[in-house]
Amino acid sequence: MHKAGFYLRLQRHPLASRAQSGRIKSLITARVNYSASKYALLGALEWLAIEQAKGPLNIHVLIPGAVYTPLISGRLKDPADAWPELELIMPNTCVEIALKGLDLDLFYIPTQAHIFDDMQSRVEGVRTALHKLGIRSLS
Repeated sequence: MHKAGFYLRLQRHPLASRAQSGRIKSLITARVNYSASKYALLGALEWLAIEQAKGPLNIHVLIPGAVYTPLISGRLKDPADAWPELELIMPNTCVEIALKGLDLDLFYIPTQAHIFDDMQSRVEGVRTALHKLGIRSLS
């Protein structure tokens, strides 16, 4: 019986030592677990929003980028030292964006512009895969 799901295959780079591979695998596992929980929640909320379209609940998803919280401040003492590409925002800015998104009744409430760009690689990857698999894309 075939079960649908996502599969991840990690291979050691031929030039990496076993010790390096172990450290890299630990880092990848930690990031995969963190990202997997975020995306699982996003997927669950997307389905909940569909189910509640005519129901009593309004579903909203805050999609924060880098917010200067204790998670970041432990490694970055001064937010002014953050890389510009990080688009680091302060918690009060995140709250303002979230409240505005709620006022506008938005489902997705992104906090930084790069989130759109981050999602495009997935869209393009799926489009490419559909093409290579010979499955007609809807767009």
